[in-house]
Amino acid sequence: MRISSSTSRLFILLLISCIAFFMLQAQEIKKKIEKCVTVIRNPKMPVPPSGSQSKMTLKEDLVIGKDTKKENYWFSSLNSLAVDDSGNIYTLDPKEIKIRVFDSNGKLLRTFGRQGQGPGEFSGPGWMNVMPDGDLIVFDVLSRRFTYLTLDGKFLKTVSTSTLPPGVVRIDSKGFIYQHKRGRGSKPIDELIKYDPSLNPVMKIHTFESIRKSRAWNPFSKQYYFDVTKEGYLIWLLSSTYNIHVIDPKGNTLKRIVKDYDPVKVTDADKERLTKRYSPSGDPLRLKIEFPKYYPAVAGLVSDDQGWIYTRTYEKDGQGGVYYDVFNQEGHYIARFSLPENERVVVIKKKKLYCMVRESEEGIPLVKRYRVVM
Repeated sequence: MRISSSTSRLFILLLISCIAFFMLQAQEIKKKIEKCVTVIRNPKMPVPPSGSQSKMTLKEDLVIGKDTKKENYWFSSLNSLAVDDSGNIYTLDPKEIKIRVFDSNGKLLRTFGRQGQGPGEFSGPGWMNVMPDGDLIVFDVLSRRFTYLTLDGKFLKTVSTSTLPPGVVRIDSKGFIYQHKRGRGSKPIDELIKYDPSLNPVMKIHTFESIRKSRAWNPFSKQYYFDVTKEGYLIWLLSSTYNIHVIDPKGNTLKRIVKDYDPVKVTDADKERLTKRYSPSGDPLRLKIEFPKYYPAVAGLVSDDQGWIYTRTYEKDGQGGVYYDVFNQEGHYIARFSLPENERVVVIKKKKLYCMVRESEEGIPLVKRYRVVM
C-alpha cells in the first residue's frame, strides 16, 4: 500500500503535536489536595509567570572583606550574617569573637562583642539573626545560651540552652525554637523538634532513622534544612527528597512543594576533590569516606521577606557554579540562578541577596551582596 505525501505530512504534524502536548504536560505545575494538605508538583525546569523570564539575573553591588588595609574591614573568619530593615549588615567573626556592623554601602558603623562568660560576652558564637522586634540574637554554641542585644550592641538578656542537645537552631518571632536533634547510639533517630520559649518540647515535626557505620562516614548523610519566616511559618525539608513542607505557627502542615529533578552523580573527580578538602595534608582519615552514588536532592534552604523559598542544589552550571531553585508564595517553581560554589546565600531581603564566602579564591572570608533582577 502506497502512502501519499499529504498523508505523510499529516502524520508528521500529528506526531509533532502529540510530542509538544506531552512536553507541555510535563512542564505544567500541578496542584491538588492530599489529606487536607495542598500539594504543588513542579516540573524539572522553571515555569515563569506570564510576562517574566525563568532565569534570575544577579548584579553584584557590594563586597565586604577585601580591604585588608583598613582595621575591622576584613574578617579572620566568618560563620553568620544578618540584615536589619535599614539594610545594615551584621557579621559574626567567631575567631576574633567580634560582631561588625556595616551600613548598606559597606561603611563600618560599629563593632562589639568580646570573649568571656559575662553579659554581652561569648565563648563560641555560631549563629546570629535580627529578630522581627528589632533585637539581635546570638547563639553561643560553647556557652550553650542565647544572648539578646540591641542593634547597637547593648546587652539585654541571656537564655540558657543547657537542656537542649547540640544542633542547628532557629527561633521565631514569639521565641519558639526549632532544632535538628541528632540521634545517638546503634540505631540513632534524628528529629526535627519545636520547643516553647522555656525550652519545653512542644511537638516532634519529623523523625528518621540514621544509618551510621562505626568506621565509615558518608559526607552527604540525611539532614534537615529549615527556616522560619517573620510570620512564624516553618519551612523545612529533608535533604534526601525534594519535598518542601510549610507549617503554620500552630503546627498544621499547609503546603507541600514537590519538584521533579534528575539526581546528580558523584563523579570520581568529585570524590578526589572532596577527599583533598577533608584531608588537605593528605594524611589518612580516621574514618573511611563512603561516597554515595548520587548527591542528595538539596544542599540548603532559605526564605525571603516575600515568602519565597530558595533551595541550593547540587546541579552545576558548567562554569564553576551551582544552581539555586526559586519558588514563589504559591509554591510554584518560577526561576533559577547560579552562584560560585564557594558562595552560600544566607539572607534575602528587599530584593537583595546576601552571600557568605567563608574562603574566597584569595583565601579570605567575604560578604557579597547581589541585586536581584527578573
